[in-house]
Amino acid sequence: MVKYSFSIFLVLFIVATSCKEVAQETQNSVTKKEALEDSTATYSATSQNSLDWDGTYFGQLPCANCASIETTLKLHSDLSYQLITKHVKNENSTLDSIHGNFKWIDGKVVQLEGITNGHQASMYKVEENRLRQLDLEGNLIEGDLAEKYILIKQ
Repeated sequence: MVKYSFSIFLVLFIVATSCKEVAQETQNSVTKKEALEDSTATYSATSQNSLDWDGTYFGQLPCANCASIETTLKLHSDLSYQLITKHVKNENSTLDSIHGNFKWIDGKVVQLEGITNGHQASMYKVEENRLRQLDLEGNLIEGDLAEKYILIKQ
């Protein structure tokens, strides 16, 4: 009888401890999953935090009253910029240079500060190795010339 009691006690002990370990593992899995979901919910990949955006960009943009606008935009990691534009006309050209700071809008668009005249775009959508100039209201340029408003990273 003692032999059977000991056997029953041993089986009950094994069952009880194995269930406890499974419950502990399940709890740990749930906790790790919740922590992962929380971390991904707070982190959202944007151009600002996932692309190598600082550098020099160049393009020849369309111009209404000249042949083209050679545009060089340098974005620096300290959130400063230099914008150099050259309006290419028949034999004459006009060179302008603006320095200042820029800010990020929703982590996707940079807005150049210090451009207030309303005749020059100040917002660019940051994409992989290029900037897409936006219109004066900050919207994507559409139509036949849309692909002409891109500055390529040098």
